Amino acid sequence: MQDVIMATGPGNILVVEDEQAIAETIVYALGTEGFKPVWKRTGREALAALCLFYLALLALGEVLTPGLAYIGAAAASSLLIVCYSAAILKRYVRAGLIAGLLTAEHGVLYVVLRMEDYALLAGTSALFTALGAVMFFTRNVDWFANEAAKREGA
Repeated sequence: MQDVIMATGPGNILVVEDEQAIAETIVYALGTEGFKPVWKRTGREALAALCLFYLALLALGEVLTPGLAYIGAAAASSLLIVCYSAAILKRYVRAGLIAGLLTAEHGVLYVVLRMEDYALLAGTSALFTALGAVMFFTRNVDWFANEAAKREGA
C-alpha cells in the first residue's frame, strides 16, 4: 500500500502490468514524458477502483431504475477517472480522449446488457472489434526497442 501512496504524488503514475517487457516499455515511455512511473505486477490496489463502479451501480439500483442506475454509476466512475487523468497527465486533450473511450466502453456495455437474447453474440463481437482495433493501431509499435537498447548499451 505504501507504493500506491507513493505513486499518487505529482507526476507519479502507477503502472500495473504482469509482463515485464511490456511494463518496461510503458515505464520507459512515461519516463521520457517526464513522469515518475511506479511498476507493480499485480492489480490488487487497482481492483478497489474497479469495484467502485459496481458498488455505485448496486447502491443506485436500490433507488433508481436499472438504466438510470447504470448511467449514474458510469458517469460517477468515469468522472473520477477523467479528473484524475487530467491532473496527472497535465493535458486536457489526453483526459478528453480517456473520457471518450470510457463513454464508448460504457455505452457498448449498456447496449450489450440490454440485448438479453443476443448479449453473448454482441459482447463477443464487440470484443473482437476492440481487439482488432488494438492490433491495427499498435501494428507498428516496436515492443522490444527498450530491451534492444539495453543490450546494445551493455
